Formats: sequence, C-alpha cells, structure tokens
Amino acid sequence: MDVDFTAAYERAEDANEQYRSLRAELTRLRNDLFDRYFEDGEFDPARVEEFFDPDEVAETVRELAEAVDGHLLVFVANDFGFPIALRPEGTDRSLQNDVREGILENKYDDENEGLRSLRDELLDRHPGIHKAIVAEHDGESVRYHLPEGSNSTTNFLTVREMVGLVDYTTNSSQREDLSGTY
Repeated sequence: MDVDFTAAYERAEDANEQYRSLRAELTRLRNDLFDRYFEDGEFDPARVEEFFDPDEVAETVRELAEAVDGHLLVFVANDFGFPIALRPEGTDRSLQNDVREGILENKYDDENEGLRSLRDELLDRHPGIHKAIVAEHDGESVRYHLPEGSNSTTNFLTVREMVGLVDYTTNSSQREDLSGTY
C-alpha cells in the first residue's frame, strides 16, 4: 500500500474525502497494472501470473457443478478487470441474461447457502478472483447467493457492480471473448 494513500486516507475529515483518496489509489494501482501487463496497448496473458487462469477456473466450476441439480453459471472478475462468465457446454448465453434479470428483479439474495459454499470454494481455490457470482438455472428460474454489499462475505458494494459484471460478460461487444463454457 502506498504510504501517501494511507496518510491521505487517515487525514480525511469525512467519508467523501476518504472515498476520493481510495479512488485515487485504485487508479494508481490500475495504471501500474497497465504498465506491467500490457505491451503496446495489447494484453499479454503470459505475463499475468498473479491473476487467475480461465482454464483452471473452468475446471473448478466443472467440479462444483456436480453439486447442483440445474445449470451452474459463474461470473468472476479480478478488481483490475479480467472478467469471465462460464456456463455448461451446450447451453445458450441467454441463461446468463436470466441471471442479470434475476438480480435486477430481486437484488440481493443470501438465502442460498449451498451456492454460497460453492462461491466460497471457488474464491478459496482461486485467490486472484476478487468478485464472483454463482447461480443455478433450473430451466425456469434462477437462484443465486449474493448478500448485500455491507455484508463482509461479498466483494460487491452495489447492485450496479453485480449487474455490470453479468451484463458486460453477456451482452458487450467483447462477449465472445468473455463468455465461455465448461
């Protein structure tokens, strides 16, 4: 952690000032990351050892999927970017959009302990993943485990962050590269 950030944060007189210093530090970290892992504006995945390997994550998700009756859908990201969505092979990306709609409709849902334990295992096995949504689609409905942002068991602060991860990996122009199967 940058000493200047720590000092600025401690000197802050209100929450807005603390937030601004936190955002400045995040920007500094992202810029450092860009300098380390992008060459001539192109991402070089061979240089990113501290993040997660999408193939290894897919293998973990494949193993975890055995614990659910329906289709396991997983959306993960590192706080520096690098989002991916994974769904079972042979399924359509529209299942991912159903998760997005479920989150928009229901927001937080911390009732699904089985999915929480799958999410926890995924995060434990891949510490380079900072955010994860684990959902089950049974063909008709979607359930997911996502406690509210003030809960220390989630790394999401807002519904906007959650929906953004699902929407970006499902509907953006980069979706072909970000959405895969296991």
